[in-house]
Amino acid sequence: MQKIFITALALLVLALFSCNNNIESEFPDEFFLKSSKANFVSADKNFDYNLISNRNKVSDWETFKFIQTSDSLVLQTKAHQNVRLNSKKQLIFGSSEDDRNEKFYALRIDSSHYILKTKENHFIRLDSIGILIADELDENKAEIFEIGSTKEQIAQLSFLESIFLYLGIALIFLSIYYYFFLQKQKLSLILLLLGGFSLRMFFGFLEPYFYIWDEQFHALVAKNMANDPLHPMLYKNALFNSDTFSWIGSHTWLHKQPLFLWQMALSIKIFGANAIAARLPSIIMSTIVIWFIYRIGSILLTKRTGYFAAIIFACSHFSLELVAGGYATEHNDIAFMFYVTASFWAWFEYKIAKTKKRKFTFIVLIGVLSGFAILTKWLVGLLVFSGWGVSLLFIKENRKELKNFIHFGLSLFITCIVFLPWQIYIITRFPEQSMHEYKMNSSHFFKIIEEHGGDWLFHFNQTNYIFGFSFLLMALFYVVLIRKIKLFDFKISISVSVILLYVFFTLAKTKMIAFTFVISPFGFLAIGSALETFYNLIIINPQFDWKKKISKSFQVIILITVLISVFNYDETHKDHIEKTIDKTSEQYKRINNTKLFYELNSKLKKPDKTILFNTANYEHIQAMYFSNIASAYDGIPSELDINKCVTNGYKVAIIFNENLPDYVINNSEIKIIKGYLF
Repeated sequence: MQKIFITALALLVLALFSCNNNIESEFPDEFFLKSSKANFVSADKNFDYNLISNRNKVSDWETFKFIQTSDSLVLQTKAHQNVRLNSKKQLIFGSSEDDRNEKFYALRIDSSHYILKTKENHFIRLDSIGILIADELDENKAEIFEIGSTKEQIAQLSFLESIFLYLGIALIFLSIYYYFFLQKQKLSLILLLLGGFSLRMFFGFLEPYFYIWDEQFHALVAKNMANDPLHPMLYKNALFNSDTFSWIGSHTWLHKQPLFLWQMALSIKIFGANAIAARLPSIIMSTIVIWFIYRIGSILLTKRTGYFAAIIFACSHFSLELVAGGYATEHNDIAFMFYVTASFWAWFEYKIAKTKKRKFTFIVLIGVLSGFAILTKWLVGLLVFSGWGVSLLFIKENRKELKNFIHFGLSLFITCIVFLPWQIYIITRFPEQSMHEYKMNSSHFFKIIEEHGGDWLFHFNQTNYIFGFSFLLMALFYVVLIRKIKLFDFKISISVSVILLYVFFTLAKTKMIAFTFVISPFGFLAIGSALETFYNLIIINPQFDWKKKISKSFQVIILITVLISVFNYDETHKDHIEKTIDKTSEQYKRINNTKLFYELNSKLKKPDKTILFNTANYEHIQAMYFSNIASAYDGIPSELDINKCVTNGYKVAIIFNENLPDYVINNSEIKIIKGYLF
């Protein structure tokens, strides 16, 4: 086991520190040249042998290659015809016997975009009909070409993605083998935890960028909190008027409670401002929940139930997507689910504890963990006290003993000690913003916020996404779970908590898919309980004449079938891998633009004194996260905006597009950034 731990740790360190900001690329053996107008360059014999950008698809005429010389490049067509300049400085090509050629340099903009210039320092541009001409002296007016392989592209995993995926699958299978065939439960659980961690690292690495809603906003606030943990900020340098109360445009940012942001900030502080660092706390917490589910299942029913539930959660597509930021409120919901689950685990341990010292330990833990849950996503973090309180009031044996109420009150008091100081602090330091956010939290119940609405069946229909089973099946699984639990306190606690949560969010006007995820560990325990019931009734029932080895094989086959279903690799491959090579997809554009943002630190002389303009689709948030620029904004600035930047001591950088006005193009002090995909 020591070797396994060392290997896993080495992979983690390698992964975290291999988030390279400088992404190198090589020219494909055969490639296309695509202009900014989305036309492919063609070596057209019917157009006076000119190179012209006028095609909408790639064939042999649109295929080129570079021949490397000692200090430059020779551009050739697929038929080995060298490209040279005619008397008008237009790019033309000759016959395959023509040994004349022009020497070119390819100036890299990002991993797939280049500016071409001749050895005489003339940049290539397009004329009015798309002919390539080498007569431009201003780099800012040069054409930016996309260079990509013309060979069939196959969506592939990166080296690290492959390692974490295949290692995770291997460890999960090893866990199943040790559990069923070697009866080594502890080792099986360790392998399961390592496998679950590896799968979460795989998902964490799938996207090198952030999703718009809400991951990039959380990441940027966390990055700023790494240097100032007591002042949550979205715009660190709010030069232009920002909406004080807008969670997507404010300076001070109190839209969420701070604990999950502090965790992200610590990770960013250690590993740098990259995507995996922001996701690492969720990866770790989600992995620990695997153990919580196993332990709770062991307390409620049997270790087998706990194992089944834990392994299904470990492979759950929805929980893995949340770790990767794939659904709104991602890392916030992972942390919230973690602390609420931990508080329930502590309460279950408290109920079965035999000594006063052990009971007191878990009383304190319940309070601390519930307080942490509130510090993550507000008052639903008190959920553990709902079931606990009902069990005190409605179970006669519990009502008789005063100490039970004292324990309840002490734990609740500790919760208040944990979460109240931050509330007092922000009310004192940021009175207007904090009161606005408190009102917003309550308004979610009474009105639809930001068009997140739905009918009364909304949360019941989401069980297909969260668990992989319909609500009717999940309701049946819950009934099986509750009936099998022997201790009445536990029946009451789980029933009250699940019903209360679903009723609350069903009545609430604002609805989002992950609102009920906080109670999902009980759903996975219900699935695990149903699986164990099936095994007991059918597979290992002594009334059936199964041989022992065959019954174990059946158990493994059924379990693996369930895991494949909930893991849903086909959807993962379609959404995260295939689209990365589709040049029309948002994923492809965001990968390209993220690389560009990383490179701003080297492209700008003083990035911390530079304000970037003209990003699109809220990508200015990612630009501020992945670089050290002072601030960034979508859209083209006005002349007044530019003057204000300069007056306040800032440089100005603007993303290039064809709509830039003359006051931008003609201003030599403005840095034009090329290679961005809109």
